[in-house]
Amino acid sequence: MEKLTTSQRLKQIMNERNLKQVDILKKCDPICEKWGVNKIGSNGLSQYVTGKVEPSQKILSILAEALQTNEVWLMGFDVPNVPKDEYNQAIKQEDEKKLLKNILTKKGFLNENEEMTEEDFNRLIEFAKANKQFIMKDNNKE
Repeated sequence: MEKLTTSQRLKQIMNERNLKQVDILKKCDPICEKWGVNKIGSNGLSQYVTGKVEPSQKILSILAEALQTNEVWLMGFDVPNVPKDEYNQAIKQEDEKKLLKNILTKKGFLNENEEMTEEDFNRLIEFAKANKQFIMKDNNKE
């Protein structure tokens, strides 16, 4: 899949949420104030939307926060269109799943080419939680 531009993403989010540029500017104002930066002017936003100018990283962050998405999505990459915190949490969970899969494969529980679904992962964790006393019982004996 081809990477989209920030201009295309801005147009997409405006279309999906029925926003005008003035709506985005209003959403950005409190974020700009919080970050201690000048407001994004209508001329600046217009140039970002038309693709004449690429926004700086700081402006991308402000736009992403105001639009409740993340900078990576706004830059045109193929990632979920969710706020940064949700995106980071999803990445962390995916990393945890990969780590557990590697451990289970090394210990012979999974074959090298076997896949572990999200449901499998969650069921395994729940099984371990439910059987923690049984699993840990030998450690408590002295």
